[in-house]
Amino acid sequence: MLFLRILPPRVVIHTDGSCNETLTGGYAAIVRTGVDEFIVTGGKKNTTNNRMELLAVISAIEQLQCSADVLIYSDSQYVVSGIAHVHCWKDNGWVSRSYKPVKNRDLWERYLKVAKRHQIKAIWQKSHNGEAYNELCDKLAKQARDTLIESDIDEFNSPPHGVDGVTDDQDKVKKVLQQNLTLIMKEVSGESAA
Repeated sequence: MLFLRILPPRVVIHTDGSCNETLTGGYAAIVRTGVDEFIVTGGKKNTTNNRMELLAVISAIEQLQCSADVLIYSDSQYVVSGIAHVHCWKDNGWVSRSYKPVKNRDLWERYLKVAKRHQIKAIWQKSHNGEAYNELCDKLAKQARDTLIESDIDEFNSPPHGVDGVTDDQDKVKKVLQQNLTLIMKEVSGESAA
């Protein structure tokens, strides 16, 4: 008798987060499923860079519809190291090896909820090294942050592929991001924006 093992789909996620001195942050993730590729962006005021880096990962994983073998590329050593240690932190009562409370516990708990049905491996990638997806995520995260600075809202999450249920303010932010996406992609690929 022949047994076939059905492997979960392979998903590659590129992420980045950004935060400035006014503690306004943005994040971006590019999700590549093999048959589809989409972008998730968002931002928040009164935050940190590490929170934005981690929120990019969480927001991307939340979009996955079925269990997958997920490969995450991040230029954040905090995120890559955290993904490797999060189960130990949880088992130790959310205390690190240096006996200090784990920072951003709320987001790490959220990560564990969305990650539990996936096989996840995180790889650190040097930032600003010319890798196209990393550069695009960087630009999108900064664009999300800057768009939030110019708005009167405190937080937004831009759903991929026009998901319904977006508020008017979030819709305005999403339109600005989408308008800039084409120009950013041309710039990253080296095409002329004219």
